[in-house]
Amino acid sequence: MTLLDTAPRLSIREPISTDGFVDAAWWPHSLELSTEIEPLLVELANRGRNISRVIYNLDHWHNETRRLMLGDHPVRFGGFREQDPLLVSLIESGGTRKRIDVLLIDPSTEPGVAAKALELAGTAGDLLRPAEIMAAAQS
Repeated sequence: MTLLDTAPRLSIREPISTDGFVDAAWWPHSLELSTEIEPLLVELANRGRNISRVIYNLDHWHNETRRLMLGDHPVRFGGFREQDPLLVSLIESGGTRKRIDVLLIDPSTEPGVAAKALELAGTAGDLLRPAEIMAAAQS
């Protein structure tokens, strides 16, 4: 996996399935959601995932965006204090309304730990929760 500064640092389990707690991992460059989210959504759209809603922890992220136009479709944002701060949930548009739960790797995470977390979160059939993935990546 190559981590480029211009591309989202991302690992996605393919295919997305219901047999785990985490479907992907994302290592943003900052906690400015309004700055970081668009490249992530574009990358997901390039992979055939059109997102219509972003659910995030209100206390963890800095966000001033309530809605974003991505191409010709809107993406709405919902911040909740109850949302796991290590998780960003993305809801796909269309009839299926699939939910993609993305492990959030803090931008200040040491690169080796972040790379391990990206790898672990992309493993098919993995049943680790976000905090467990981060703990495993640090060991």
